Amino acid sequence: MRFARLLILATVVALVATPTAFALRFTDDSYLTPQGVVGQPYTHWFQGAGGCGPALPYQFRILSGSLPQGLSLATDGLVSGTPTQGGSWSFWVELSDQDPPSASWCVPAKSQREFTITIVGSSAPPPSLPPLTITTSSAPTAAVGAAYSFGLTAEGGGAQSWSVIAGTFPPGLSLKSSGAITGTPTTAGDFTFTVQVKDGARVSSKQLTITVLPALTVVTPAAPPGTVGVAYSLALTATGGAAQSWTVSAGSLPPGLTLSSAGALSGTPTTAGEFTFTVQVKDGARASSKQLTIAVRNPLAIAAPIVPKAEVGVELKPVKLVATGGTGAYTWKLERGVPPGLNFDPATAELTGTPTASGRFTLKLSAADGEDRSARVDVVVTISPALTIRTKQLRAARVSRFYSATMARRGGVRPLTWRVVAGRFPVGIRLDRATGRIAGIPRHAGKFALTVEIRDALGVTQRATLELRVLKATKG
Repeated sequence: MRFARLLILATVVALVATPTAFALRFTDDSYLTPQGVVGQPYTHWFQGAGGCGPALPYQFRILSGSLPQGLSLATDGLVSGTPTQGGSWSFWVELSDQDPPSASWCVPAKSQREFTITIVGSSAPPPSLPPLTITTSSAPTAAVGAAYSFGLTAEGGGAQSWSVIAGTFPPGLSLKSSGAITGTPTTAGDFTFTVQVKDGARVSSKQLTITVLPALTVVTPAAPPGTVGVAYSLALTATGGAAQSWTVSAGSLPPGLTLSSAGALSGTPTTAGEFTFTVQVKDGARASSKQLTIAVRNPLAIAAPIVPKAEVGVELKPVKLVATGGTGAYTWKLERGVPPGLNFDPATAELTGTPTASGRFTLKLSAADGEDRSARVDVVVTISPALTIRTKQLRAARVSRFYSATMARRGGVRPLTWRVVAGRFPVGIRLDRATGRIAGIPRHAGKFALTVEIRDALGVTQRATLELRVLKATKG
């Protein structure tokens, strides 16, 4: 009596301490032990429910009694073998959670039930009942989103009934009792499962694997722009296929480009514009398409600027640089060579300032557009020295004799113009306004004071006050 009370108390404590879970039990199919035939292969699968499964595997063993001769029980619950003697055999089977468990949350439980297997017939199988054997060797590959259909086959049975008795079936597919696997897979992966076919008392099972590939999808997001005359290359990509083959299914590629079956888009564009086309990738019966657009630009170029004549000390007329063929805003850069006194403004692309040194200067400039294409140009600026009159005194002339003298100057920008702004030359002497040459035959002696001016093409002027003495004619 005391022992019974202690047992009840221990049971109550165990029920309180055990977390709420589904009780460990045998499935209904476990009780339907098929009748075996002497000399014919026999299989039956004991299966569990509740407890720590199916996340953790169940374990089975014989507690008492015995299986029919020729049969054995595996720890995963499969009874298999070929019975050698007719009769009925009763035995107790223990179902337990994985023990020891591979997960800390699992508290192993156990359940026991008695089962009976009946074996009929003699040691020789009847000629009319050949062994039931699954002949399907493997299942074809499937793909996410693609309709799938495949029929399982077996020999030796008449009214066959198929089912999945273990493993994981691909989500989206189902097995009909006729053996037809149909549906549309929704999840990629390798799915291994065991199918069973029954024909009355005869049973056969086999493990199969269906590989479900990801959906075939073009993943190239967009095509970058191209430039006329510049080599172009783009590798198209897709996921979910093995033997991919690419084609252009609609529209047309930019002239000069081609698409290989491997998905390599390459060539050198010959025509500017926007070209829209559809690419298609195939892997067997599966296909995926995507529309792409390639904008082909004209080459980025910088027009050679017209550089005005320049002179030291004279403000330069702004030199504006202009780029063509680009997209978006241009970014200008002076790489080297700006003359002293001048400045290049990247914001306005203008060269301005007042040069302070003469010489020939080569500016190296570049421009980049919004697509990071660039162009370069050399701008040559020639700066003349400041205009000055170097003649300080004229040599004397003599009446009735030919006289010639050229006024010297330095710098300035041609064309140059000379003139007398005050005073006058002797009668018979003239000034060449283009060259500054004074020539002629003076007629009268005397001293002649005059102011000459020179003007260059930029409007710069310089003046000098000179004296020309004309001596009397010599006798003789």
